[in-house]
Amino acid sequence: MFTFTKSVLDQLFIYLLLIGLGKTVLTNLLFAFGWRGGKIFPAIFASAAIGLSLAVVLPYTPGLLVATVVAVSCTVIVAQPYVTATLLLFLFPIQFFPVILLACLASHRIQKMLIK
Repeated sequence: MFTFTKSVLDQLFIYLLLIGLGKTVLTNLLFAFGWRGGKIFPAIFASAAIGLSLAVVLPYTPGLLVATVVAVSCTVIVAQPYVTATLLLFLFPIQFFPVILLACLASHRIQKMLIK
């Protein structure tokens, strides 16, 4: 993923978006065929690709944008905002942690409101 992120700003928005969506579709297809594995790390890669595609369009703070997209998508999957924020603490710079925690808590609250 490190080599992927080094050359990302040279890629097209649609290319990065298709990588993220394609990874999501392929992961779900493999789960349907009985593939055994986790959901978190494919979700982190797919949401990072989608976040990077948004960073191409909105290049203000690409790292923060990617961290927020990854935090929201992983919180939706895991449904435990503090666990997700703690996991992402090891993947993103410490300065992003307050925004990651807020994104996790907000997405969890919105998800709970939509389910009820």
